[in-house]
Amino acid sequence: MRTIKISEEVWNEIAKRGKFGETEDDVLKRIFNIINTEDSNTFNLSDLLSKDLNKSKPIFLIIENMKQNVKSWTHLCEVFVNYMIEKKYLTKENIPVLSYSKKNKYFINTKKEHSNPDLDAEWRKVQNYYIDTKYNSKCHVKNLKATLEQLNIPDLSVKIKIKFHKYD
Repeated sequence: MRTIKISEEVWNEIAKRGKFGETEDDVLKRIFNIINTEDSNTFNLSDLLSKDLNKSKPIFLIIENMKQNVKSWTHLCEVFVNYMIEKKYLTKENIPVLSYSKKNKYFINTKKEHSNPDLDAEWRKVQNYYIDTKYNSKCHVKNLKATLEQLNIPDLSVKIKIKFHKYD
């Protein structure tokens, strides 16, 4: 930890941007997009499967050395698939990608359809592909894990920073 001197103008900007309960360090980390990937709310996919995600919201997706802000579980899946495409892990040759259940449903496809067209979906376009995002938070995580397994890259480092909401 270091101590620095800052001007009154900088102090006022930190105060304006701060949220209740945040330290000055927290504010600056948020502004500079610095996250601690080892904190208690950052998990790999396997660890997330043992958590209650019903009252959770993803904050960051961390894949290899890439950190991306995300707004929702759906947005997280879009960012994940986009990364897989950009890094050439996901190509037309390995499409469709089955959902975690591996039963007549695709997580990623070139068309807005499952193998069984009667199954419901909420399709989102990511580049030239479509992803089904009609899942709860835990199933989104299962789909990411299943995708890595089906693409034969199960050891790819994927972590998600989570904010847990308390409504009780």
